[in-house]
Amino acid sequence: MGLEAYFIHISRKLELIRYGVRDGKINLLDTKELKSYHLWRDCFAEFIAVLFYVFLGCMATVHIEGENSVYQIRISLSFGLAMMAMIQIVGHVSGGHVNPAVTIAMLISRNISLLRTFFYFIAQILGGIFGGLFVKIIIPSGSPGNAVVPMLSPGVSKLQGFCVEFFLTFILVLVIMATTDKNRPEFGSPGVIIGFAVALGHLAGYHYTGASMNPSRYFGGAVVFDSWENHWIYWLAPITGGVFSALLYTYILNPYRGLLKMEEAVARLEGESHV
Repeated sequence: MGLEAYFIHISRKLELIRYGVRDGKINLLDTKELKSYHLWRDCFAEFIAVLFYVFLGCMATVHIEGENSVYQIRISLSFGLAMMAMIQIVGHVSGGHVNPAVTIAMLISRNISLLRTFFYFIAQILGGIFGGLFVKIIIPSGSPGNAVVPMLSPGVSKLQGFCVEFFLTFILVLVIMATTDKNRPEFGSPGVIIGFAVALGHLAGYHYTGASMNPSRYFGGAVVFDSWENHWIYWLAPITGGVFSALLYTYILNPYRGLLKMEEAVARLEGESHV
């Protein structure tokens, strides 16, 4: 426990060095902050955090006639825990995207190459098809395919369905961008956080659209069960949401833009320790 506390202390010191704060003290009446980009970026961060906190929470409170809340919780936990497991298995191998929308977001944020994006995309689509095929082989004969392929619920318009899938994926990718930022000191498991974000998306949006948030997840079931209703929504909305999320984090929310790299902060800390 002592060693962990030491590492946390060092990481905090490095953060202060990177932000240019020497003693960690805050000037309570510093009007220069009004001209600071960081102040307005941080205010915007608080704005979208409250916006989506209310959006996700209230989405889950709306009751849709005929829905089974226990069934929805089971699905939400299944997808969330499955994502946790997959990221733990392949996160250190491929990055653990498990989603074309995430892969395209990583391309937009310049975390992967165009070539790798293309081949990841193909692999994810094929994975979705084979996953859907395994489900069809294993589930009892006569089971409805619409239990596997996400669909808009009765009364949900195409525009509403697009918006739900857009915002759910937007939030999911934003969580991924923030938790996997290479500049961020890492304590804990990003896979667990991302898995819970997937579960949250299902809890909030499953009873509207099936909460796909993943084109390969939808496409695999659609191919195997030959179900293509509103197919464009489950491609365009997640990818668009992921792209907007990548742009927002990379160019607005990212607190490390223009700061010292971690290696530079370590070198400066070492230099201070020898003084």
